[in-house]
Amino acid sequence: MQASAREKGSSLSRWLVLVLISWALVGDFYCYDNPAAMKSQLRDYFADSMDKSKFESNFALLYSVYSIPNVALPFFGGILVDKLGTRMTLCGFNVLLTFASAIVALGVSSKSFPLMIVGRVLYGLAGESLTVVQSAILTQWFKGRELALTFGITLSFSRGGSVLNNYLSPACADSVSLQFAFWLGSLLLASSTVASFGFVAVDLRTEHILKQQQQQQHEQRPSHEEEEAGALAGGTTPLLQGDVAYEAADAQSVDTVVEEEVEAEAKEEAGEQEGAHPQQGEEGEDSEDGPPSVWADIAGQLGSIRHFSLMFWLVTISALCNYAVVMTWNNTSQDDLLERDLFTPAPAIEGCCCWQVGQCYSSWPDKRAPDGIYRPSQLELDICTSSCDWSAPAQEIVLNLTETQKNHLNCGQDPPLYGLDQYNDPPIPLSNGWLQEYCTQKSKAEKKAALWMSIPYYINVASSPILGFVIDRFGQCATICAISPIILTVVHLLLAFCEGYTVPLLVAQGVAYSFFAAALWPPVVYIVEEKQIGAAYGVITSLMNAGFSVFPLVAAYVYQQNGNSYLPDVECFYAGLAFLGVVVGVALLVRDGQIGSPFNRVHWFDDADEKATS
Repeated sequence: MQASAREKGSSLSRWLVLVLISWALVGDFYCYDNPAAMKSQLRDYFADSMDKSKFESNFALLYSVYSIPNVALPFFGGILVDKLGTRMTLCGFNVLLTFASAIVALGVSSKSFPLMIVGRVLYGLAGESLTVVQSAILTQWFKGRELALTFGITLSFSRGGSVLNNYLSPACADSVSLQFAFWLGSLLLASSTVASFGFVAVDLRTEHILKQQQQQQHEQRPSHEEEEAGALAGGTTPLLQGDVAYEAADAQSVDTVVEEEVEAEAKEEAGEQEGAHPQQGEEGEDSEDGPPSVWADIAGQLGSIRHFSLMFWLVTISALCNYAVVMTWNNTSQDDLLERDLFTPAPAIEGCCCWQVGQCYSSWPDKRAPDGIYRPSQLELDICTSSCDWSAPAQEIVLNLTETQKNHLNCGQDPPLYGLDQYNDPPIPLSNGWLQEYCTQKSKAEKKAALWMSIPYYINVASSPILGFVIDRFGQCATICAISPIILTVVHLLLAFCEGYTVPLLVAQGVAYSFFAAALWPPVVYIVEEKQIGAAYGVITSLMNAGFSVFPLVAAYVYQQNGNSYLPDVECFYAGLAFLGVVVGVALLVRDGQIGSPFNRVHWFDDADEKATS
């Protein structure tokens, strides 16, 4: 029989398990966000095969195809966790992720966008299910006052993977190559796979030790005849004498016996109501009565979904809305920040025909001219020279290029033409300095955008463990789930319609996201039955991915309809999602109060209360 959660929770090995599980998630989140961190470089890399609008649609597919399989798979992944056990599923999912990330890297190396999409589909088969396994492992090894803390620590590590990706990947792409940056992610994910096998070793060893202790305690426990004899000699009742002797031997084992008896009674009642299921022995092993009916178990789990409470569904919708704002925005945040603050569009070449003061274009493409090239007079050049305003340091350099040339410009290629050899009509002077200056400034802006887009994750990494402790100690999870989307709504409205203040707004988004993530996941165990925890986390993840498969495509469509611009329409789309989260969050807060506040209640003393009543 597998060791109980309380027994594992008393083992010091749980902290080693926490480290291994946390690292197992780092590679997953690092590789998931690879495309977002290098979106601008990817667009340049594929510039010779697709224009800007087509790239935006294909880029959105990299995230949609990841999420589409996860509409169903995390739910079944939760059932697999319940059926096959955490060891087998953790290792299996990590191996699949490593293979899938290698396929994506191979697609980049071979310059094949379809192969990258295939890799992302495979990545999606295991990516979200891995978080379901992680949640199940934490609930096995940690209880009560430590649960939210450990969720916060693992979240901190996983988002640390995203932060590392946002900083390291663009730097590697610029200094080495785009291909190297993707293969580096695969290597990091391989190390996370090694950590998952390390967890298996620790889990098996801990369970073996606990079983040996149980066996020794059982052998040391006095028999029924000895209890009666001792009771007659000592003048006490057999029951009392046996209880005192047993508690003196090991108080913890009493808790274990009581817990197992309660669980056995619950299983017997469930069997009477829903039909008995085949029993399992060790994790992932069949019992002597025959192999378990997986499909029967899946059918039973699917049937149990209809019994999930209204509170559970409000939590699920709240997770969908709030995570969609943060995660979908992050996918395109690099270009969003470049357009808004860091590399704003240049003025029309007709209005400012020099790339810096004193160095003006003698001509530029113009379809209205007889030969397709406009040649300004000396007076126009003089006016242009004196009227150019280059005081905005984050403004694009005016490019003397056709739209076709602009769409195929690849700053990752060698100067002086940067991949425009096949599009050199009208001819670009080989002695030009403005293309090199443009690419230099763009690279600086991209690196700064990568740092800015990581601000919410920086805050999340630093605050998650602390917030986990705070929520364990003071509760109020439902209140946090109602307030966080209000902040997100305000943030994205200001990003859409106001200039400046970008860093403070991203700080606010990071604070709201960190509080929400820390408050949402741990209390789920208090609104569903223990035997359905894996399925519950799977359902939440599945429905979240239903949104994640659609929202990137919607954002790409809004971007294209807005003239290939993110502002303000795409930001308004995110603000609308956040406002829907406000409505659901308020409903969640009200419902929580109606059912005894399982979300807002403090669970810090749950362990002590359980022991007191045992």
